Formats: sequence, C-alpha cells, structure tokens
Amino acid sequence: MQAREVQPHELAMAFQECFSTPAGQIVLTYLVAKFGRTSATTFDENPQRMAYNEGQRTVLVDIGKKLATKPADLETTTTGTTERTDDNDDT
Repeated sequence: MQAREVQPHELAMAFQECFSTPAGQIVLTYLVAKFGRTSATTFDENPQRMAYNEGQRTVLVDIGKKLATKPADLETTTTGTTERTDDNDDT
C-alpha cells in the first residue's frame, strides 16, 4: 500500500497543531536551545562539521517557516513545490 502524498497546507497545519500543544512547546523550546544556533554561527574550520551544524540549523528554519505559514495561502504546483497565492485570484 502506497502512502498518499501530503499536501503543503496539510503539513503546515500538522506542524502548527503539533507545536501549539504544551508538549509541542516543550519540544520546540528544547530543539531551539539544543540546535537553534541563534547566538552562534554555524562556521567551523572543519567543513564536515560546519555542514553538520548548518543541517541542524536548517531543520529549525524549516519548522519555523511551517509554523509561520497560513495553510490556506499555500497551493501545490505541478512540480510539487509550494508557492504563495493571492487571496483575490479566482483563476
């Protein structure tokens, strides 16, 4: 059985529902404290370590974008990427 493709608005809503709970807030606070790098750069002289650090930061950036998204404003394009749509566009 093949899993159905999750639409961008569904994913954004799921992230928002998950992280809006008290438990979700605890987890998000932990993730930001542990991996957020909000007060330090991801730079490291070792390029592999720097890539690792940036990967951690990128995950939190993605979570932040999903939490800030208005799911109704997302539309799936034929390429599977998402884009913002104009609320007044009825085409």
